Parts: sequence; structure tokens; C-alpha cells
Amino acid sequence: MSDELEKLLKFSQLNGYRFQLLKECVHRGDLVPFVGAGLSRDSGFPLWHDFVLDMGSKASVLPQVQSMLKAGDYEGALDAVHTKLGEKLTRTFIRASFGPRRIDTKQIGGAVRYLPSLARGPVVTTNYDCILECVYESAQESFDKCVIGARVDPVADVVSEAKHFLLKVHGTFDESESQLLSRSDYDKYYGTKSSGKFDPALVLPKLMLRIFGSMPLLFLGCSLTDDRTMALLDYLHRDREGAAARHFAIIEET
Repeated sequence: MSDELEKLLKFSQLNGYRFQLLKECVHRGDLVPFVGAGLSRDSGFPLWHDFVLDMGSKASVLPQVQSMLKAGDYEGALDAVHTKLGEKLTRTFIRASFGPRRIDTKQIGGAVRYLPSLARGPVVTTNYDCILECVYESAQESFDKCVIGARVDPVADVVSEAKHFLLKVHGTFDESESQLLSRSDYDKYYGTKSSGKFDPALVLPKLMLRIFGSMPLLFLGCSLTDDRTMALLDYLHRDREGAAARHFAIIEET
């Protein structure tokens, strides 16, 4: 046992029990990684916080963006950048920052390299980048299909069939129409966050409630801040009692 793992297990009296449950999910083959930007950082991609700050500087709205990020308003910060730069230029920067030319497969680093041995079923991410496609392809475990969250019908079909698929909830770097950029985009696909309620008929609540409710997820490289995804998971536990599967997260000590 590594020193880091031993430290993690001793951090809480329940961590040993939780780790055993996590291992059982891996052995059954039903664990679904939910991957955030933290797992892409070691391969040369920016954290979302750093990317939005850089965009704020380019758009000459850095003080406004810094204030919003400090308050945890990531959607508002991106909205300010999007409004100032315009849609075309914003999407150009996204492609330049998260596209495949940023990856040298020989230099893929960090924990993301181990995902193909951990999970060979569905993988979920809110990232635009292509690190997961590259890692699984390098391990000769290429995804059967890559599906985009806003396209709920094909996603629902794939989820039902439990294939080895990659779900990119907020879009991907090379499909502009798939990317959630503005607050209005999030409102359109998630519903209004401030109400604390989600309409299960909307695209992403319909999809995420299905996944959260039926599959054990392991959150990796995620900040787990008060964003739409976490608000949706909270709603599932509060208002849809008994609907959620057991989920896990590995996070830094605070």
C-alpha cells in the first residue's frame, strides 16, 4: 500500500469502508469515471479556471472575470468573455486551447493514464478536450462511440445499451454547435439553477438523472463546486429519494 493511499484511508474512519465499496464496483465492471479538468492538466491542457482567466485577459474584462470566479460564478465569467469577444472568436480560442494538436501521446501524464484499466464501460466528462479519446486509443480500448450531451436521443440509446461510450456533457472542442458557453446555453439545457429545481423533460436533466440514478460514478479531477452538475446531483438526492446510485469522489484535502 502506498503512503498516499494509507493516508487517505486513515483520513476518515469510513474511508476504508468506502474504498472497499469502490473496489467492488471496479471488480464488477460497472464503475463510471466522471472526469473533470484536473485530469487533463498533466497532459498540457489548462484548468477551466485558468482558461477563463486567460480569456478574460484577452477580452480586456479581467477584473470582472476575476471577481466572478472568486465568487464561484464560472458561468457568469464565461458569459462576460463570450459577450465581449463574440461567439466566433470564443470558439476559436476553445479549439486552440483544447484541440488535439496540444497532445503528445508519449507525454500523457498523471492519473488519466490508468483509466482504461479502471473502466471499460461508459466514461463521462464535462471537458472539451480530447485527452480521454487519446488515452483509451493508446491503450487499444477505443470508445465505441463519442456522444454529446445536448443530443439526448442518441445518448439515451447508448446508455440503455451500456456500451463503451464517451459522454461529453458540455460539448467537444471541434463541434462549435455542441459547446455550452453562455448562461443562456446552460439555462436552455439544464433549466434555471437559482430555483433549485430541474425539469426532467429538459435535455441534460433527463440524461444526467438517468446516469446518476443508475450507475456508480467516481468523480476525478473535479472541483465539485456549486455548478449545474453538482446542483443536479443535489436535486436528485433531495427531491427524488431512492433514485440515486452510490457515488464516489477523490479530492484534495482542504
